[in-house]
Amino acid sequence: MIGWLLVWAQITSGTADKLQQTAHLKEAKSAILCLAFSPDGKVLASGEVDKKIRLWDPAAGKQLAVLDGHTRQVAALAFSPDGATLHSASYDATVRLWDVASGKQKEIQAGDPKKGVLGPHVDDMRVTFLKDGSLLAFGSFAALWDLKAKKLLPFEILGVRGWYDFEPDGSTLLTVCGSQKEQSQFQNFERWNIKTGKAVAQWAGTPGAMYERIAVSGDGAWAAVIDVSGDDNKWKVEIWNVAERKRTQAPGFHPGYVNGMAFTRDGSALATASLDKTMKLWDVKTGKELASYAHDRGFMGLAFSADGSRVATADDKGGIQLWGLK
Repeated sequence: MIGWLLVWAQITSGTADKLQQTAHLKEAKSAILCLAFSPDGKVLASGEVDKKIRLWDPAAGKQLAVLDGHTRQVAALAFSPDGATLHSASYDATVRLWDVASGKQKEIQAGDPKKGVLGPHVDDMRVTFLKDGSLLAFGSFAALWDLKAKKLLPFEILGVRGWYDFEPDGSTLLTVCGSQKEQSQFQNFERWNIKTGKAVAQWAGTPGAMYERIAVSGDGAWAAVIDVSGDDNKWKVEIWNVAERKRTQAPGFHPGYVNGMAFTRDGSALATASLDKTMKLWDVKTGKELASYAHDRGFMGLAFSADGSRVATADDKGGIQLWGLK
């Protein structure tokens, strides 16, 4: 019985149409760009345009702390595996480590321009942490900052890498990129070995596509991308079988910018959050739109809790919505 309850507590393709908003958190004064749950789900962190990071108790629906230190907007967040440390990356070209219990800043990591040492120069939303916060991928060429070594890792520049996500084992990065002839036409996939800094595989995407965003499922079996090609203003969802390097579904689209995209814990459904004021969930295997949830503001981000039971969305006015099963 316990096992049955745990399975059905998760958001999956079978329960995607049974979500309800369980809380609305509103203390931020500007748009929220990124969200992250602690591994135990007891803390939710949000990063804002106005440079602040907020910690929330998602169960009680209240703010726990405000973390001040960054001098520009906060673009990415990740907790350490034990949940004691929060890692943040900002447009101020620093990575900062925070003590979650006290809310105090523990460390600042950056380059040294005087010595010609490059740092984590985040300058747009093409940025993501490895799940445990030990690596940060950022920038147009998918550079890697090692938080343990506190330095930039060497990498091979083959061309512009538009968007990227870490694969589950943490040894490779899956990117969408241009070709040698069309550097800015992001219609190819590339797998990049983190240790060697070199591409180990590349394959073509849908002919004529122009990809923005990529998300890899927790088991690494699936990748989702958004195709923004054409002049129809459609942000079209594609789902790919990574092992077969084959597009399996092109389920639908949003009529507005997609800012958040993530697979459910079991990989059976994909969630997308858009400035068109909807969050949609799609069946990975069939491509069916499972559910669409409307909001009165455009969505800026999305994150699932580690246990798969909740999803958080952030809007363009500084609000956070928590969703769970009815």
